[in-house]
Amino acid sequence: MELMRGLTLDKLLCQHPTGLPWQALQEVAVPLLDALAYSHGCGVLHGDLKPSNVMLGAEGVRLFDFGLGQAVAGVLPGLPHLSRSRFNAWTPGYAAPELLEGGALSAAADLYAVACVIFELACGKHPYRGLPSTQARDERLQRTLQAPKHLPGHCWPALRSALAFNVQERSGGLQALREAMGVSPSWMSRWWSRCTR
Repeated sequence: MELMRGLTLDKLLCQHPTGLPWQALQEVAVPLLDALAYSHGCGVLHGDLKPSNVMLGAEGVRLFDFGLGQAVAGVLPGLPHLSRSRFNAWTPGYAAPELLEGGALSAAADLYAVACVIFELACGKHPYRGLPSTQARDERLQRTLQAPKHLPGHCWPALRSALAFNVQERSGGLQALREAMGVSPSWMSRWWSRCTR
C-alpha cells in the first residue's frame, strides 16, 4: 500500500476509517516512534502528540508542533522559559491522566499519547472513544480495550502497556513499543490471523 505524502495523520485516518493494514501501519508507527525517541534523546519532550501533529513527508514521518514541549530535565539553551502552570492546553483525548491532573510532562506522558495515535492508526478509532483519559479511567474503559484487528498479536502487550492510565504500568517505555512494532509477524501468526477473520 502506497501512503500519500504531505498528509497529516488525521487526514490519513479520514482516508482509512477502519485503520491501516499492518505493513502501512508499521511504515508510519516505527518512524514515528523513532522520531519521538530522537526528541527524547535530545532532551525534549513533545507534550502534544496527536494525529494532526504528525505528517507524512517526502522523506518520511515528521513530528511537529512542539509548542507545549519542554526540556526533559533542567533548561536547554534556546528553549523558551514558559510556565505551563498558568494554563491547561493539553489535548484531552491524547493527554495522559497525570497531565490532566496537573502533573509534570514526562516521557511516559508522551508514550501514552503516541500509543493512542498508533491504536487509532491500527483500527481507525481512538482507544477510549476520544474521551479525556481521566474520564476514560473513571469509566474503566481500559477493561474493555481490545487489540486492533490490523495489529499482530505480538505487538498488543507493549501497546496495551503504553495505553495504561497508571504511569507506573507504562513500564516498557518507547523502546519496548518500538521493538514490538518493528518486528514482522511470523508466518504462523499471519496464517492464524487469516484463518480467524
